[in-house]
Amino acid sequence: MDKFEVQDVPTVIGPGAACPLEGPGTVIGQYKLLQVIGEGGFGFVYMAQQNEPVRRKVALKIVKPGMDTKQVIGRFEVERQALAMMDHPNIAKVYDAGVTATGRPYFVMELVKGVPITEYCDDANLTTKERLELFMTVCHAIQHAHMKGIVHRDLKPSNVLVTLHDDKPVVKVIDFGIAKAMNQDLTDKTVFTEFRQFIGTPEYMSPEQAAMSGLDVDTRSDTYSLGVILYELIAGATPFDSARLRGASLEEIQRVLKEEEPPRPSTRLSRAVKEQKAATKAGTASGDGSTKTGTRTAAFIARHRRTDVNTLRQQLAGDLDWIVMKCLEKDRARRYETVSTLAEDLRRYLSHEPIVARPPTTMYRARKFARRNRGGLAIAIGAACALVLTFAGLIYGLAEARHERDKTAQRETVTRAEMLLATMDSVRQYTIKNVRPALEEANAGFGSGDGAAAHAAMELTSEQRAKLDDENFRSEMVPGFSAMQVARHFAANEKYKHFVYREASPNPTNRSNKTDPFEEQLVAKFQDNRETKEASGIIDRNGVRTFYIARPMIVGDARCLDCHTTPEKAPRRQVELYGSEGGYNWKLGDVIATQVVYVPVSEAFKADESRTVTVLAALAGAFVVVAAAAMYLLRKA
Repeated sequence: MDKFEVQDVPTVIGPGAACPLEGPGTVIGQYKLLQVIGEGGFGFVYMAQQNEPVRRKVALKIVKPGMDTKQVIGRFEVERQALAMMDHPNIAKVYDAGVTATGRPYFVMELVKGVPITEYCDDANLTTKERLELFMTVCHAIQHAHMKGIVHRDLKPSNVLVTLHDDKPVVKVIDFGIAKAMNQDLTDKTVFTEFRQFIGTPEYMSPEQAAMSGLDVDTRSDTYSLGVILYELIAGATPFDSARLRGASLEEIQRVLKEEEPPRPSTRLSRAVKEQKAATKAGTASGDGSTKTGTRTAAFIARHRRTDVNTLRQQLAGDLDWIVMKCLEKDRARRYETVSTLAEDLRRYLSHEPIVARPPTTMYRARKFARRNRGGLAIAIGAACALVLTFAGLIYGLAEARHERDKTAQRETVTRAEMLLATMDSVRQYTIKNVRPALEEANAGFGSGDGAAAHAAMELTSEQRAKLDDENFRSEMVPGFSAMQVARHFAANEKYKHFVYREASPNPTNRSNKTDPFEEQLVAKFQDNRETKEASGIIDRNGVRTFYIARPMIVGDARCLDCHTTPEKAPRRQVELYGSEGGYNWKLGDVIATQVVYVPVSEAFKADESRTVTVLAALAGAFVVVAAAAMYLLRKA
């Protein structure tokens, strides 16, 4: 026996029968009333047993005794006709209709053994995603009603029930008692909403419906109500406090709905966090997840969505805030045009696509793309990283090969420069030690031998003496002349054609050997630090990148001073050729000049390592930037 069946003797209502108040056991036509399952302002809803032609339990709605005015009967007929017009799995179906013996109308509809959608979602601890998916079926049902020309006008959780079919939740929209037809008459009975008649539930009512003005209520009023339900489903509370609205006057309700902006769902959750902290501090928090004032705590709300407060706040902030607040726009022209558009935006959100409620930005679309294609993007990022690393390896290999090539060229250049410098020094040393003494010995032949020869030497003519003086000058200057001649031979060689050899002095005998500012610094460097035997590096010489190698020239031969002490002691020929202004006052041990070899070189010369490091650093930086951007997009998505 079904637990809802009642065993008392039935009271049959029919023609000629008595008309007591209906109650359990009363039979109306083919239906036996079992129990009252609902009561509205104008009627009762009974669970009833139907035995013929099929056996099933149904819901039977009947007008209350004494309430059967034309207006009430008209609305009753509107609801019956509205339900009869619709055929949707998520809207309760009408099976039958009739009139009792007393003339009070009733109709029979599908029995929905369900609970309000908000209650079901909390009891089942549905996640935000699961709540949205369930809510979308409500949108589809209401869109069906709108397509049939019906506006519900009283959408709220208690009129959106959830029942289980094979352990799967199924939504059923009920109670079209104050529904309105947009483009047709649902009944031939006179039905209209009296001027300034308040119909609906305040916390779920749109501003235009509450205003009771001349503005006609259309489908966008249902969109607003759906937005309130969605708000409650995801944030755990209605946009405006229910207790406040239910205790307010009509004028205050109208003012709040028309003028006050509700907080965003994420803001409402943040407010719940603050209220929870304040309640805990004040000792007014209760153990059931609410404060003593009845406000749900943020932890309670998050727990019933199988998440934590911070994660839930992140879920709500952004797209869901935009979607809900678009539904709750004061100006209905700014709401979703249809309920199907709302459902489509929710689908876009769940599919990680850009939503229409939110102003599009490049970063927003990029984050949505990343979230929507997270797997593919991860593969693409991995491939890009692999490509970057491969490219970096290739660049490094090429750089290393070029580096080795340039190193070889560099070593050859340095070796040749050192060889040239060493050769010049060897020529000088050889001529000083060997050539000059031989020349001096040959010149001395004029004054050596027997007495007759000596006497002849004393009687040299002036021309002969000038020639002898010229020969002595040449013997003194032979080291320098020889070095310069060898340098010219080097310059004629193809391998040395770009090499420049200079013997530069701040106080030269030959003015062409005068130091430039850079060479003057070299001489000063060698003078300041006598232990420095060589200097080399890269300079910009006349706009050309140039490698140099230099060594100091030190007065180490006392014979050198014969030409460089004073003009009076110097050979006459030297003074005639170079004058008496430079190349004098030298002292033994002084650094009087520098030998320098200059070679023009490329940018790669002695710069390869730094360039390779720069290239690799740039590639590493690019890799880090790409990886960081990808991680940011994936995290934000």
